[in-house]
Amino acid sequence: QNKIYLLVGDFTFETSTGTDDILKSTINYSNNAVAEIATQLFALIRHAFLRSRFGLGTYLSTRIRHGVFEGELRSGLEKLNLVFSLENKKYVANPYWRNTYNLRPQEREKLFIYLEQFTKGVDKLISEFKDTVIQIHEDEHDEKQGGFNYEIPTDTICNKMLELEDGCDDPKVFCRKVIDYLWEITEQRLEHVRSKVENELTTDFSKLLQTLERETNDFSTYPQLQQDLHTRVNKAREDITAKLNKVEKWFYRQKTKFEDFHLKSHIDLGIDAIHKYLPEVGFEFNGQSDNDGTLIRAEYSASMFDMLTIFLNNMFQYSRRENQRKFEIDTWVDDGNIQHIH
Repeated sequence: QNKIYLLVGDFTFETSTGTDDILKSTINYSNNAVAEIATQLFALIRHAFLRSRFGLGTYLSTRIRHGVFEGELRSGLEKLNLVFSLENKKYVANPYWRNTYNLRPQEREKLFIYLEQFTKGVDKLISEFKDTVIQIHEDEHDEKQGGFNYEIPTDTICNKMLELEDGCDDPKVFCRKVIDYLWEITEQRLEHVRSKVENELTTDFSKLLQTLERETNDFSTYPQLQQDLHTRVNKAREDITAKLNKVEKWFYRQKTKFEDFHLKSHIDLGIDAIHKYLPEVGFEFNGQSDNDGTLIRAEYSASMFDMLTIFLNNMFQYSRRENQRKFEIDTWVDDGNIQHIH
């Protein structure tokens, strides 16, 4: 009690600097070393829990945020021809309405304005939720805000670390206890995100659909078009409700087992995720990606999936525009090692 501790940083004796100067540059004083050590140790374990290769951040990035979230919510609306596709940062009108109904130019323009406004509303909801809720806020130095908030007051950290350390002589057991504590926090954050999906996101989508439904009344002189729009809005309401229920289930803790994997399984997962996001792209896929059954080590699973998703997304978005695009992925394997993917 009432002791002053010295916290010594890294330094080297391979210098001509005097001893006094070395001490001044490498030593600082603390009147609460226990608190500093506790917070630093906790911060180290927390960072690994959130940011390591198998951490929560990697899971959220590769399994949810990277095209999967918007693909899940947007795909049904695209099949119903209610949202436009985005090409070169511009919304492109769906050809269904132009080809199906012979509207006067001003009526067609009005319909496209309504659908583009609806599309912008859908994309804004998805983008804001992805960027502000399905994000990690690690500590007070992290500028990014998110539903997964791990900023904890210093006093709380100190008390918890002392509680976990009490009677624990094994460093591995202690680290395991800290991780269990982080999982307790994660369970609370998962509940928070589920609540956001169930209450806020569901309500916001409902408002968008109500607005679009109300705007269909402007086409009373085209009863067939009005009925078509009304039917599609009702189907969209059912689709979004089902999709949001599915998304909500993503935010439960699941036991994940990392196993060695075949490249083809990750390619198939990536294609499925991208095709949900770009369902209008017809394609035929061929390849020899698993011709010898080579397994890739589990530790590369997340980064490989992330890389393949970007690779496949570029194939879908920037390949020659044809009714049926032909994709082929082959690998060159040498002595059990994948040397090249093309």
